[in-house]
Parts: sequence; structure tokens; C-alpha cells
Amino acid sequence: MNSENTTSEDVEYVIDFAQDTISALLADPDAAVFHPTITGDSILLAVRATRQECGRVIGRDGTVIRAIKVLCTAVARKNRCYLTIDIHNNEDADVS
Repeated sequence: MNSENTTSEDVEYVIDFAQDTISALLADPDAAVFHPTITGDSILLAVRATRQECGRVIGRDGTVIRAIKVLCTAVARKNRCYLTIDIHNNEDADVS
């Protein structure tokens, strides 16, 4: 993939898709805070939520987050960019 072919609309679409997908799983979607970091055609989406909400997103043995990552990675590749998702609970150190 080449960042020359990646548009800001592509990147925004991927971020919005990932945020909407994760928010749909949460009991309180407004409690989650998303921190996207964009570098060329790469996106790091850090998600901060309560421990219980993180558990919903991660799922038993990580099955839910793996499925989310597969789906969001497919959308990102279709839009000519890379996506990494990191989940942090509120007790973790600051995400910047």
C-alpha cells in the first residue's frame, strides 16, 4: 500500500467504521474514548473504556476483539491503509 493513494476520506472512513463497530458492542458507548493517531497510511486507534466495557470488546479468550480486528483490517485494506487497534481500561497509564 502506498500513502500517496490514501486520501483523508479513506482514513476517516476507516476510523469511523472501527469506532462505530466497537461502540455498538458497549453498554454505554459514550463512556469510550477513541484516540486515533494517523501516520501516512497507518492508523493507530487507541480505545479507553472501563474494565467492564473492555471485557465486552475483548470477549472470552479475545474472540470478539480478534473478529473486530479482522473486519476492520479488511475495511482498512480496501481503503488503502493499515489499522491497529489497542484497547486500554481506565486504570491503565495515560494514552496519548
